Order: sequence, then C-alpha cells, then structure tokens
Amino acid sequence: MFDNSEDKWERRARILYPTMKDKENPKEIIKDKLVEALAPRIKQLSREDILYPTMKSKEEEGIFTGGAADICKENKNYIENLKEINILKKYERNQLAKFGKYLDNESKETPILWDSSNNAKFSDEELKRARKFIHGIEKFREDAYYPTPNDKLTIGYGHTGLVDGKPIKLGMKITEEKAEELYRKDFETHTAPLKNIQVPLTSNQKIALASFLFNLGPGVLKENSDIVNKLNKGDFKGASDEMDKYIKQRNKKTGKYEVLNGLVDRRAKEKKLFFTLDDE
Repeated sequence: MFDNSEDKWERRARILYPTMKDKENPKEIIKDKLVEALAPRIKQLSREDILYPTMKSKEEEGIFTGGAADICKENKNYIENLKEINILKKYERNQLAKFGKYLDNESKETPILWDSSNNAKFSDEELKRARKFIHGIEKFREDAYYPTPNDKLTIGYGHTGLVDGKPIKLGMKITEEKAEELYRKDFETHTAPLKNIQVPLTSNQKIALASFLFNLGPGVLKENSDIVNKLNKGDFKGASDEMDKYIKQRNKKTGKYEVLNGLVDRRAKEKKLFFTLDDE
C-alpha cells in the first residue's frame, strides 16, 4: 500500500514529524506515530467495560430500576451476541487503514495532512443517517413542552432557542417543515466543535458525537475539554467513559443532580454507535 520511495518517505516524515527528519527509517516513524496517536491505551478489555462501564453491575446493585434496568439487560444481550472478542482492536486496525489512505497518495508530491475541520463536515449520506438517529430519539412535537419538570421549554425536534426571533412559550405551535428548518440550523451550530478533535473520526463516531452535542450543546466539546483531550491522545475508551458522566439533570427545587433514565438510554445508544465500525 505504501510507496517505498525513500525520498518520498523522507519528505513525508519531514512534513508530518519535523523533529524526526534525521531518523533512518521515515516509513517506520510514521507508522509508529500513527499507532501511538490512535490507540496508546487500548488493552484487552471486557465487552462490558468497553461499551457500558457506568452500568456494569448496576442492576445487581439495585441502583437502576424500571427502564434503566431494562436497558442494562438489553446491553448485556447485545454484548453477548458480539462476534468480535476485542472490538477496540478491530477499530484500531480500521483507523490505521484509514490513515494509510491519507498518506498513500501517489498523485501528489507532498502528503495530505489531516484537516480536523473535516470532522465537522458531513456527507449527504451521513446527514441522512444522523437525522434518522437523532429524530429517533428526539421525536417531533408541534407544541411547546417541558421534556422534564426541570427542563427548558422545547419544540419541534429538541429545539430550545428562538423561533423566528421569538422565545418559545407554552401554547406555541410550529409545523413539521419549520421543525426541520430549526433542526438543520441546530445541527450545524451544535456540531461545529467536532473540528477540535485532531484525529480522524469514522462516520459512526461523528454521528454518535453529533447526537451527544445536539443533546448537550456545543460547549461540551469545547477545545481542551476532557473528552476532546482524550480523543486527541487516541484514548477512545477514556473519551467514551467521559460521555457516561452526562446522565444527570439538576433538580430546580432541591438543587441536586438526579440520574435520568432517558439520558442513560441515550448515552448507551450513542456509545454503541460510537464503537460500531462503518462497515457493520
């Protein structure tokens, strides 16, 4: 797959990793750096640890009941049916192959450097899949409502901002066409921080994180946030663990944060998609 021309690899090493330009084997330098950037912390992990660490043994402990307990059972069934023993290793191989395509470009004299803004760009197919995934969670509501007693007034597909310059009020109604318009604007605004992630994301990862951002707002993936920092270091497992922290909502009366089964369910769906390879 790779061009064995020494001059070409020296040039790539010099551009990608200038501090290593005097090393003897530029090809191996790049390969080693890719492995280091992609998965420095990937180890042999149990399937439950990879996908749903916060829910591991929660059912047995009696912490979650009702919907959340059912979610735990569904997750266990899904995990038991996985064919791959170590999905993170398979994911790592997939990402290495993807990186190789960017390096192996014979039509150009210089290598293509990864542009992180690509993570915030969605193809037409990705937009369709993201819309289906998010709409399946948000559901359309023509009238203004409170998703929970402690939530903001919401309308359409999870929209909480202005509607035609006016704040949302109880009794307000919108058409599904207007809801789609608001969704498209919200999606573009909320997914902009994906450019802060300096490593390429798969389509499934982009869509999973888009749903995460659509729910919580663009600030959750701001530059130097814990999730972004871990992703940029190749710690995908650690980044997914950070997502598990966002399952609570502040009770306006008590001031305490309470676990919401709906958020537990949403995080589980997002993480499942995050660790699903694009070809599966």
